[in-house]
Amino acid sequence: MDKAQETTLDVDGVLNFKGRICVPRVDDLIEKLLAESHSSRYSLHPDMAPFEAFYGRGCRSPIGWFEAGDVKPLRVDLVKDAQDKMRSIQVKLLAAQSRQNKYADHKVRNMAFQTGENVLLKVSPMKG
Repeated sequence: MDKAQETTLDVDGVLNFKGRICVPRVDDLIEKLLAESHSSRYSLHPDMAPFEAFYGRGCRSPIGWFEAGDVKPLRVDLVKDAQDKMRSIQVKLLAAQSRQNKYADHKVRNMAFQTGENVLLKVSPMKG
């Protein structure tokens, strides 16, 4: 691939070479651009994380909240408690579902029709 194919001109008139912006050697333009980019609010301070530099506040991620020796493994009783809570939630969900089915089934009537019978249907408009 030759250099002409690797060089592009985007819609804003910026010249790119291999995906990088090309800056002409005019006076001290390159130095001014570099100085401005390093003093920008988006530039990274050596003690600043990228999230903090961009949003102006620290990241609330749980990663790094603890020191390596501070974290203790989960105890077996915590896992058992979580499993017990899941079982009780499942039982309550099944009870609620059966109660709702009972309410819905209460309104349903089994009807049988013969061929040739006239039937009056009530049609209600649906919202949405």
